[in-house]
Amino acid sequence: MKLGRRQKRILKRKLKRIAGDVVAVIVGAGMFVGLFVAWANEPMPDWSEYIEENHIGMVQVEGSDTWLTQEEYEQMCKERDAYKAAEQAEEQSYYNAILQSTETPVPTTTAAIICDAVSTISTTIQPA
Repeated sequence: MKLGRRQKRILKRKLKRIAGDVVAVIVGAGMFVGLFVAWANEPMPDWSEYIEENHIGMVQVEGSDTWLTQEEYEQMCKERDAYKAAEQAEEQSYYNAILQSTETPVPTTTAAIICDAVSTISTTIQPA
């Protein structure tokens, strides 16, 4: 099949465009493969500094800049609960002691109140 000059020029342009696209695909695939190989051969980064700096997996103590691990936090909670239980037991024993020291009968009727007042006055005022 014989082509004219115009058709040859058009065919030449198409072949150049196809060749450029093929080269671009090959270069892109080569870059992808190169990056993948480099990534696969690179050692894993050490995240310990990042974890420490950003307190990952740690708990911040309320109202301070102190950071604790989960185990340290649970131990602190146990100690705090034991302290609160001891304080509560001490307060309860103090309250019971106060109740026992003031267990005098309290008069409830008016006549009993007057009798109690008279007896108190008579014991405080002694005849001279």
